[in-house]
Amino acid sequence: MKVRPTRDMEVISAWRASVVRWQARRRPYAVSASLLLATGAVALGASYWLPAVLAVCGVLAVFAALTVLLLQRVLEYGMLSCPHCGSRPVSGRESAAGAEYCGHCLYWLNPPFGPGSTDHHGGS
Repeated sequence: MKVRPTRDMEVISAWRASVVRWQARRRPYAVSASLLLATGAVALGASYWLPAVLAVCGVLAVFAALTVLLLQRVLEYGMLSCPHCGSRPVSGRESAAGAEYCGHCLYWLNPPFGPGSTDHHGGS
């Protein structure tokens, strides 16, 4: 039996709003993680010529960057849930932001045939 996902524009618009909120919250984490990784790389590279204190600072900066990335992932789990059933639309380690439809309730999260389509055959 072939099952087709249900298309509900309220669910699609609620999903878009939550993804936009998530992207706005994610940006500072991504910037801070990149800065911490760059700082860690520079400190580890300079530790060859300078004291070992820089090596320790570099390792701590890399550890802090990984912690920031982990926090970003944890926030994604809490913020991106299906507006229809409330569960996470994808399983495993996939990012929920790119989900086409919810794997639990089979509701579309992104428009199946583009933003302007009105039917299930791809036309406008």
